[in-house]
Amino acid sequence: MPHAEIAPPPVIASLPFVAPPVEIGQVVLWSYGPSASEPPCPAIVRKVGASSLNVSLVVEGTRDLPQKTGVRHADDPFLKSMPMHDAGCWRLSPRDVALNLLIERYGDVGED
Repeated sequence: MPHAEIAPPPVIASLPFVAPPVEIGQVVLWSYGPSASEPPCPAIVRKVGASSLNVSLVVEGTRDLPQKTGVRHADDPFLKSMPMHDAGCWRLSPRDVALNLLIERYGDVGED
């Protein structure tokens, strides 16, 4: 009795991670890592790259704005391999998350 050939499982291509859209001047929340125990720090977006941001941290009690470069989104799979990446990570503020949901549902009020 001949053996039936078993087809290999289908290859499912995973899409590359895409961070939420941000703009220069927008305030995001920065932390040392995706599971950092400290409260996040506000950070001003200075540059938007293909996979990361450059930000200036707004640190209470100082006039300086420490700079962080190569900051990836907290959900970026890259951070799973390097959870305490020196640049830290960023997330949208809860307000921006809610705003994005409203825009997704009702459209951008700035559109004609």
